[in-house]
Amino acid sequence: MRTITSKIETTYNRGRQSIESWLWAYIQSEWQNRLSNPFHIPYKKNLIDLYEHVMLDTHLTAVWDQRKNRIFSERFQVVNEDGSVDKEATKLIQQPWFYEFIQLMFEAQLYGYSLIELVPKYGSGEVGDINIVERRNTIPERKLVLERPYDHDGIHFDEGRYKERYFLSNEGHGLLLKAAPVVLYKRYGLAAWVQGAEGFGQPIIHVKTDRDGKDRKDLIDDIADVRNDRVFGTDHTDEVEVHKLSQTDVWKIYAGLVARCNSERSTLVIRATLTVDSGGSLAGAETHEKVVETSAASDRRWIENKVKYEVFPFLAKFSDKYKSLEDKTLKLAHQVTPTYAEATEAIKSLANHYEIEDDEIERHLGIKVGAPKIRATNQYGGTPALSGGKSSKDSTAP
Repeated sequence: MRTITSKIETTYNRGRQSIESWLWAYIQSEWQNRLSNPFHIPYKKNLIDLYEHVMLDTHLTAVWDQRKNRIFSERFQVVNEDGSVDKEATKLIQQPWFYEFIQLMFEAQLYGYSLIELVPKYGSGEVGDINIVERRNTIPERKLVLERPYDHDGIHFDEGRYKERYFLSNEGHGLLLKAAPVVLYKRYGLAAWVQGAEGFGQPIIHVKTDRDGKDRKDLIDDIADVRNDRVFGTDHTDEVEVHKLSQTDVWKIYAGLVARCNSERSTLVIRATLTVDSGGSLAGAETHEKVVETSAASDRRWIENKVKYEVFPFLAKFSDKYKSLEDKTLKLAHQVTPTYAEATEAIKSLANHYEIEDDEIERHLGIKVGAPKIRATNQYGGTPALSGGKSSKDSTAP
């Protein structure tokens, strides 16, 4: 069967974005309220063009990666109803395609939706590959994929042979709808800052001269090139004055705008600011870290519920290979990474009562453990003397 991704075409708008274009894209994407008219399709192309433009912002990318990494750095396990780990079922999902699947599903919170295409591995019944169907061509409200972004009809992925190979994660308009105007305001501020630096960052040169005509123009041109040439000549009647700006803190206006925009996005994406933004106290940072961890716990619960009630039943229909997952639950094993000192102390304490595998020591401390060292004993049962010292049982030797 030919996949949907191989049938569609799209175009990209990499031009300038504005608050006006954001508002128009938002309005256009809400035309689903006019379903009675088949020509009023809630097109997503302009909205996704805007979203991808917004995601070029480094701060926004960083806070989203921080939120995402808290989830996808954890181990995925499949558990039974009694909470025990199903090792065989866990092996089925410990594949690169499944982690990519969950990440694309989670990105629906950012972009609003993800239509994921599963490609079977020939002759095995397993998932061989997955693709994200171009969001510009996807109309989630109508379960529709347009072959071109502004077609009036397309492929209904919830019908016939498609419905067992295409999974939709739909979260409305996503976080980027709220983040977009803040990013645009930040870019306006940075552009004005750069423009101001170009125009007023250098001292202003004022010349008084009696020259006119071509001589006057040549003098002005020489002075204009002085930043590169570093040297220019004048007559004894010419007067040259260099004026510095009297206001030196204008940059604070722009810096304040950028900082406020960054703070707004941190609050939106990870519910806190001090885990990524500068400033604040240690106590405040610890409080914000707790807020971020609470948000991460909510994300874990969202993924676990989504997988249990939607993804696993979907995979069971995709292939009998995944039938065993149908009544199972995905568990994200939250791990708290100890410091080196904490891990060392824990291993020392446990070693007094339990045998610890060598690979566990290597995993936590990065130290490869070899064979146990055999210590020699003398004829009295003590250790031999070192460097002229006394052995451990010298005091009892005859």
